[in-house]
Amino acid sequence: MGTRTSIHRSELEGQVAAFTAKQQQHKKVYQAAIEKEYGIKQTREQHAAKAREKYESDCVRINSYTAQSTLVQGKDLEKIHLKLERAQQTVQVNENDYVQFTRVLQETMQKWEQDWKAFCDCCQDLEEERMEFMKDNMWAYANAVSTVCVSDDEVRVRLAAPFLPFTHHLPFISLTVMRKNASRTRTNGARERNGKLRP
Repeated sequence: MGTRTSIHRSELEGQVAAFTAKQQQHKKVYQAAIEKEYGIKQTREQHAAKAREKYESDCVRINSYTAQSTLVQGKDLEKIHLKLERAQQTVQVNENDYVQFTRVLQETMQKWEQDWKAFCDCCQDLEEERMEFMKDNMWAYANAVSTVCVSDDEVRVRLAAPFLPFTHHLPFISLTVMRKNASRTRTNGARERNGKLRP
């Protein structure tokens, strides 16, 4: 009985350990990879956002210098032209950076969406497998407990079998013993009372 219980327990624990190891492997391989890719995506989003800010800031300065150039003359106009030339050079560099970072981000987003979908599908499969695993193992546990209970009942029946022919005498024996004990008690009580009444 103990050996059978140990076998059932070892089987269930082995299945749980195997499934837990599979979950840990999923976390180590797939989840770690998607978390790393998510970090890369965030970094490239930040780069693209900063490049856009610089490009838009240059555009605002160019528009401002262009508007100012129509309002001034002489040396002030020359200063505005110099600032406008430098801003136009800067905006060209920042525009190239913005285009490059945006292109890289678009490629990253396409890959991210594909990998994220694959990761979610994998998680869903693992969750469905976990639900089936729990259901199967609960049934296996219930069957194991039932088997142990049946085995215990069989053992009790085998142990009680040699005494079954004598069980029908037990009520009669118990009643006879009780009657003898009651009679002995009454006799001893009468003797004590008679003894006390004597002078």
